[in-house]
Amino acid sequence: MLHINFEHPFDQLRKLALSLGADFKEYQDSAILTLDNLVGKGTVTTYSVFEGLNVRVYDITFNEELKISKMEQDPSIIYFLYCVKGHFFHRFENQENSNKIYPRQNVIFSSAAKSPNIVTFPGKVHLRLSAIFVREKMAESNSKRKTLLETALEDITSFISKEKPFSYYGEISPLTSKYASILIENKRTDAVGKLLVEGAVVNTLASQVEHHDITKEEIKISFPLSNTEILRISEVAEHIAENIDRSLNIDHLSKTFGLSPKKLQAGFRHLFGESLGNFITHLRLEKGKELIQHTDLTISEVCYKIGFSSRSYFSKTFSERFGLLPSKFKSSLSSDDLIYELTYKSTMSDGIQISDIEDIIEVANSVNQENNITGCLVCQDNDFFQFLEGPKSNVLQVFDKIKKDPRHYDLEVLTRKINSHRFFPNWSMALLSDKDILDQTFKNKAINLNLDTSGIRGNENVHISSTVFWRRVLNLIKVSQA
Repeated sequence: MLHINFEHPFDQLRKLALSLGADFKEYQDSAILTLDNLVGKGTVTTYSVFEGLNVRVYDITFNEELKISKMEQDPSIIYFLYCVKGHFFHRFENQENSNKIYPRQNVIFSSAAKSPNIVTFPGKVHLRLSAIFVREKMAESNSKRKTLLETALEDITSFISKEKPFSYYGEISPLTSKYASILIENKRTDAVGKLLVEGAVVNTLASQVEHHDITKEEIKISFPLSNTEILRISEVAEHIAENIDRSLNIDHLSKTFGLSPKKLQAGFRHLFGESLGNFITHLRLEKGKELIQHTDLTISEVCYKIGFSSRSYFSKTFSERFGLLPSKFKSSLSSDDLIYELTYKSTMSDGIQISDIEDIIEVANSVNQENNITGCLVCQDNDFFQFLEGPKSNVLQVFDKIKKDPRHYDLEVLTRKINSHRFFPNWSMALLSDKDILDQTFKNKAINLNLDTSGIRGNENVHISSTVFWRRVLNLIKVSQA
């Protein structure tokens, strides 16, 4: 078991990173642990919003069970926990059994003075968790005017029972998911990132407290499913998303998950606001749109991939949802006015030579010119970051060849999107590198790139972070050529 005493949240995260053999980076108001080894893979990020309010988000999978004992000296800390995905276990030291915290379950508890919290993260479970720590009595603000967040927190924390320790393991609360997801998906460490965190914190806390108050006052909404059955509905939704290309009918799902068709329908209307059939159709259409945008599959092939047996029905429902027939949508992506962007990150293979990188650039310059592709390659800390832009079919063909290159591995696509203009119009393949003997390194000397790549790794919503990253790359190139 790993023991962590109460200390500054950044110090806690640093100690955890050291114990797990993970990378750790600290910024002014945030710190991030990046794990990618035999212990597991993912990130744990801590935000210090202001004195008395800290946020920790987990987007991580541990390969084996990890148990942490955390000692709190301050009994006024209130924890607001919400799993968007996965589960874990919690108990106070004086409790015999742990409480399992389920996905989308509303959990609130206070710390117990000199009594450790025991947290167990299971192995092989992708955990996406929002954990907000609020001090019940916060320090007086230096500002004469309280911020919206400080005022909101006073109201939010006023409901907590003064009896210690307080614990509330509530029911499934799906509405909180959209707010907690913003916290989890935000990887920005700048001012904009802090604003995103503050807004998401207010909404997440308010949603959790509102759900708690409804339960506390016993304002029960008549609903025919138990908490366990609602949890099973969430599992059905995940099963549908992972098997969208298969035949998914209500009878099969009913038998597989042990829920009657009536309960399935009631559960989907409660959690997602639509019938099971509409949920499946809408999920298929979103996947179909994604495939049309980011692959060269024909419309018939897309139909097969997303489980539609009729192309005409797919076209009809696609048009109703997105306002265009699939064929028209596909042709619009090939317009000369639109540029397809693809960016990725990969790791350099062991033993790669400077000559290999020079060869990559030489070949890229030739191939990209032939295919009307422009872009940039960044070499930093034994990682490649590459930006490709041009006609969609050409970019995808070139990218297919890049994926097979043995000089790199662990390739991870960061962004795929459509732009109205090119980012690197003057370079068939610009190069920016921290290698000091590359012939094509700007001005033939090492460049201290000082590029923060954490914002575009392992993030489900990286478009803004990626744009900021590549704009900085472009500025470095322009300065180097000046």
